[in-house]
Amino acid sequence: RHMSFGNDKQPSIVGLKSNGPGMIDDNFNYPTQQGWDLKLVASKNIHGDSVSACALLQDGPENNAYVVTVSLDGGLMVHIIETTRIEIDRRLRLTKGSSISRASPLNLLSRGIGRGGSSSPSTKLNSYRYHASADPLACVALASDNHGGHVIFAGGHDDVVLAYGINSACALASVYSHRDAVTGVDLIKRSSETATHLMVSGSWDATVKVWSVVLTAGEAVSINREPLAELFDADASVVCVAAIEVHESAVAICAGCADGSFVVWLYHDNGVKEVIHKESVKRGCG
Repeated sequence: RHMSFGNDKQPSIVGLKSNGPGMIDDNFNYPTQQGWDLKLVASKNIHGDSVSACALLQDGPENNAYVVTVSLDGGLMVHIIETTRIEIDRRLRLTKGSSISRASPLNLLSRGIGRGGSSSPSTKLNSYRYHASADPLACVALASDNHGGHVIFAGGHDDVVLAYGINSACALASVYSHRDAVTGVDLIKRSSETATHLMVSGSWDATVKVWSVVLTAGEAVSINREPLAELFDADASVVCVAAIEVHESAVAICAGCADGSFVVWLYHDNGVKEVIHKESVKRGCG
């Protein structure tokens, strides 16, 4: 599938060829036009229920990429996108002296390496880690300890946020965070005397909370069990959250709600929190 933009600047999909309902022809040469050239890298049925969230990390073993998924079946899975090394090593030599990220596996795959490229090396999606939860999982976020370790933060219907170490292959920490299912989670690096990251969580209980997290070498994780802030301005169940640093002393936090409304907060390091935008529910939503 190829996404291009017309005069109205809205994305459209062209070059789609089907072999039947729900089937895409992997051998079809999707046209390259102005816009994004999207190529299928790998496809695999890995869960027994809906995949509720996923994330990519381009820092796996031998510079391959991690694919992290969580599901309503309670499963947390880590797969590795593995591509034949010969062509990647050749590209790395050719790009020596340039940005290494331009020759990373995901970028090489996007240029055709592994699916219809000139050398057509094989691409595999290999199981790497698995963790089972008794309750459905709904959201996921990733963070690095800056020493080769990576931690998955997953929220679910048990009202808990779980921290799972990819290298450690086990649960590292958890916090009972809300009074209903945790439906959104995000982390941003925010160094202070007491924390390395801030974690933001959202829930069906219509609240958004900010947590202090310490993540150090060896995937050592500590989550303060008392939130730094609780945001009560959402008028309906929160279904997703995101956060970003906007100033050295403040972060912006946004939440989307089940009724179609949307809230944006500014949270300051001194604890001050303010609503900077609130989009009301649109008629016909909810």
